[in-house]
Amino acid sequence: MGKSRGAGRPPASSSDKAGAIVAIASQLFASKGYEKTTIRLVAERAGVDPKLVMHYFESKQKLFIASLKVPVEAEAAIALTKTLPKSNWGTAIVDLVWEIQSKDDHPLISMIRASTSDPEAAKMMKEFYLKALMENLAQSIDIDNKELRLKMVSSLVSGYTFTNKVLDLFADSKSSIKSQKIIIAKAIQEILTAKI
Repeated sequence: MGKSRGAGRPPASSSDKAGAIVAIASQLFASKGYEKTTIRLVAERAGVDPKLVMHYFESKQKLFIASLKVPVEAEAAIALTKTLPKSNWGTAIVDLVWEIQSKDDHPLISMIRASTSDPEAAKMMKEFYLKALMENLAQSIDIDNKELRLKMVSSLVSGYTFTNKVLDLFADSKSSIKSQKIIIAKAIQEILTAKI
């Protein structure tokens, strides 16, 4: 006689449930914030038992981290910087930023929103940002003072993303998107290549 599964444990055929749970959790973290997104709410929206969510992720913190994925666009831009001349880095990174910001439901935008509502979520976002994004970018470009420069770039990019997508600061701006992109690209280029 086979072993019975414990409560909340998935049948063998439900391996794709974890991905569905992560997708729903990402949407909830974005719309409700970290604090108001509960395991029970995620389970309810996913149509599963809360014990199943806990089986896959163990805690809300781990579910939040699982929701943080390096965007495909980021991976492409990081790969692209390896082939581009140094003079084009700023433009390539800005193109990536605009691609991400063009989608209100992009996971990275969602996580920036969620991390503003809870100190623990903000800490996890910082760890993800530095490890998953900055370390990958650091390996693809050859510059001095790498850590300082990449932290400065991430501050500029995340600050712009926050003020644009969360605070909606540029909603009434008379400046064109093209002008904004040119200015930020020049700033990023200067941060990455200026002699210090």
